[in-house]
Amino acid sequence: MTPFGPRFHSRPKKTYSAVTGGTVKMRCDVKAMTAANVSWTMNGVRIISTKKRRIHKKTHQLRIKRLQPSDAGVYRCEAINKLGKIYAAMTLKVRPKQGRVIKISEAFPRGREKGGGGGV
Repeated sequence: MTPFGPRFHSRPKKTYSAVTGGTVKMRCDVKAMTAANVSWTMNGVRIISTKKRRIHKKTHQLRIKRLQPSDAGVYRCEAINKLGKIYAAMTLKVRPKQGRVIKISEAFPRGREKGGGGGV
């Protein structure tokens, strides 16, 4: 078999969208004939694996917990070995949490109508 440089096993998503306070898992499924060094950057700055931003060594997946608006940006997964180099750019959008939706019956339970007094 002819050696080959890194390739994507599956095409990476271009856009991820998640809610503030949530978790996102960004995939970078790479295969290569000889081991590839996979790294992640955010807006051009290399990401180091931490409790908040974890890079899974085997799958190269980037998991970001407790999302904040400052986590939004352009992420790049790059795989390099002696036979080549590939990369994929992904955009992460972080949406604010929606307020809790309540039913009218919860807001105004029966027997407690607004105004509560007698008529004129």
